[in-house]
Amino acid sequence: MVNHVLLVKVKLHQAIFTPAVTEEEMTYPNYTSLVVKSSIIIFLIYFCILREPNDIDKMLDRDLFEVMPDLEIPILESEIKRLESHGISTEELKKKVAELKKLAASKSDG
Repeated sequence: MVNHVLLVKVKLHQAIFTPAVTEEEMTYPNYTSLVVKSSIIIFLIYFCILREPNDIDKMLDRDLFEVMPDLEIPILESEIKRLESHGISTEELKKKVAELKKLAASKSDG
């Protein structure tokens, strides 16, 4: 009886710590790399050559500030702070921010 319990414990220990898949079962057919390479080539041919642009592509081609004009001033101001911390001239960016603020003020007034 004691030997039987010991045998069950040993088998349970082996079952827990033995991987379910052995290296012999993990072999792949020789043509696997050919299938993967041809799938990638077909994918690239379709998306790079054959596919025509659609409405979503046209939307993605637009400038970010065309879609969300309120973002331009805060982004430029943060860029000015970053460049000033590195000692780089920011005169052009400051002029652009002033110009954008004038445009925003004229739009809100009109």
